Amino acid sequence: MKQGEIYLVDLDPVIGLEAGGKQLVVIVSTDSINASFLPVTVALVRDATGASLPRVFSVLVPAAESGLIADVVVDCLHLRSLDQSRFPALPTGVISTAKLKDVEKALRAVFRV
Repeated sequence: MKQGEIYLVDLDPVIGLEAGGKQLVVIVSTDSINASFLPVTVALVRDATGASLPRVFSVLVPAAESGLIADVVVDCLHLRSLDQSRFPALPTGVISTAKLKDVEKALRAVFRV
């Protein structure tokens, strides 16, 4: 697993208002973390149609750049750390290095780092 890869994972079980069920996520943790036994940190990936997230906290990724069938938005307000056993063997898509830098900028806005 590598930073920027998009996977379809099952987020159940959930508690309260957490997102559940099968969801697209993009890996935001570093490759050194992803190669270890540690949990992998992800941001939710949402369908861009009708997405109303503040632009400072989200990144639009066109389908042509990700390998997905539709444009998506990386929601940097919705992060989770997941056990590596939740991930399938192969990613569904990937975001470019340029978009990954935009995601990093949005994460900094979330945490004001």
